[in-house]
Amino acid sequence: MYKNAQYKGKLLASNLEYDWVSYFSDQLAMVIKSNKYGFINKIGKLVIPLEYDKSQAFNEGYAIVRKGGKYGFINKNGNIIIPLEYDCVEPFSEGIASVRKKNKSGALSNNNRIIIPLEYDKVGSCNEGYLIVQKANYKNLIDKTGKVIKTFDSKYHLIDNFNEGLARVMNNNKFGFMNKLGEIIIPLEYNGASSFSEGLAVVGKITEPENGMDNYITQQGNIAFPTNYDVLCDFHEGLAAVCNGLQRDKFFPSTDYHGNLICTQFVHK
Repeated sequence: MYKNAQYKGKLLASNLEYDWVSYFSDQLAMVIKSNKYGFINKIGKLVIPLEYDKSQAFNEGYAIVRKGGKYGFINKNGNIIIPLEYDCVEPFSEGIASVRKKNKSGALSNNNRIIIPLEYDKVGSCNEGYLIVQKANYKNLIDKTGKVIKTFDSKYHLIDNFNEGLARVMNNNKFGFMNKLGEIIIPLEYNGASSFSEGLAVVGKITEPENGMDNYITQQGNIAFPTNYDVLCDFHEGLAAVCNGLQRDKFFPSTDYHGNLICTQFVHK
């Protein structure tokens, strides 16, 4: 958060008006004054009054707000679209938000339609159209319409969000990947694994925690290319940082999708 807001170099709101001014998100910035939260637009006008006890920045057109100890959502016009009746809520993701009341969790659409009944111990965020929910010793894979795709018993200790069509899963400290039908596509044989990014995931079978992630695999489970590094990072915009143990505090070279070194003198501070 910041004590003033600027748009195109013009001062819109400052600490003379508010105690805090946040960054702009969805064209609105959160402001705080005397412990009350509201929102201003990009000409500095207060468009949502300072009436809430807590708020978060707008996301997908909606903001979490709290009043009287209960949470709900407002739209950019300041209208309440999800009643302030929940003990905990999470931001909307793909039009769906997980909510919690009386120690039970479920999920709602942004028009306040119940997607997942409030009967679960835990409801994850929607990612690529799917959610993972948990009740007692089993987990369900559910699509964004509320349809249960597959039920899992306590076999899996972790079922992560989907990234690029695959979700990381873990059992007995071994990682693998499942598809959106709940089928294991890449066996649980790795001591460590990251989610897929740009078609590749970092995995490792080496047991030492300092350098346990030593290969990139494809979505078919094949080794993408040979690596001679003991620290590998995810790919972003076609490049990934890599290093060996003695370099890790100073140099992070970058490699491309084929394992070719692109940059060797990037100093990591």
